[in-house]
Parts: sequence; C-alpha cells; structure tokens
Amino acid sequence: MSNEVLRAPLLCSACGQTAQHRFVYAGRLLTHTECENCGHVVHPANQADLPREYALDLKQRLRTKPRRLARRAFKHPLKFLAALPKAIFRQPAKLISEYRTVRREERDKTER
Repeated sequence: MSNEVLRAPLLCSACGQTAQHRFVYAGRLLTHTECENCGHVVHPANQADLPREYALDLKQRLRTKPRRLARRAFKHPLKFLAALPKAIFRQPAKLISEYRTVRREERDKTER
C-alpha cells in the first residue's frame, strides 16, 4: 500500500448519510477513516500502539523487499530496469511520508 488515501462510499455512523469516506494508510496499516460529509473520524480499535505496529510492518516489508524485487525482475526484466531509478529515488520520500502520518496520528491521539 504506502502512504495512500483511498475513497469509498459508506454509511456514516455520525451523520447517518451515505457519503464518501477517506481511508488513510501508513504503509499497509489503516490509520483512520474520515467522512467527507461531516468530517467524523474513526480510528481502528487496534491502533493503541500505532508506532510499534508500523515499525513491525516496516520491518516485514524491508525483510521481504529483496524477494519481491527479484520476482519483478524475473517476470519483467526490461520494465523492472526502466522503473528502478525512479523507484530508488521515490522510496525515501515515501517512507518519510508514512512516518509523518504515523507521528500525526500519535499527536492527534494525545489531543483527543
């Protein structure tokens, strides 16, 4: 996943309307959903220790990265080589963005 924001229509528990909701992820972890109609934010119940969960997820992703890269290189060598320089430069910014999302969630949690 990465530091993505996905959208889907859901029934909001706060405003009772079926509205677009934003799903905010840090890596593969859902950090929160937000109703675009009323702004109601829902945090997952398992978010008690988001930095720890993120660190474990990142560790797993880093551990499996060589295998995933090898698989892509084997399946589509030319496409893999063409995309590699861009991916190498993009990865640090992606990880920084994910980390900032986790930090923002922790800060918001202490303010609640």
